[in-house]
Amino acid sequence: MIFEESTGKYTVEVALKYVYNAEKMLLRIEEEVHGQVNVLWDRNNTESELINEIISLLKQSYSTNEVNKFITSLPNELAKKLMLNYKLTA
Repeated sequence: MIFEESTGKYTVEVALKYVYNAEKMLLRIEEEVHGQVNVLWDRNNTESELINEIISLLKQSYSTNEVNKFITSLPNELAKKLMLNYKLTA
């Protein structure tokens, strides 16, 4: 998507690029201004931040057994990611 943004005297052309996978899941949003590309949002970064926050909260409030029980109740893909991070930070 390309649009123009006016800031006082200047008009800047901004290009937004939405990157999807084959399953039509949004992976990343990039913004290009004056040839410079900035990542506005990235699924992997956001997912990692959320996983780390969840692990931190679980560790503060629950025993190892309770955390493992919770993680194994999640969908497989998410459970694998949480378990990996949980083991890395244990």
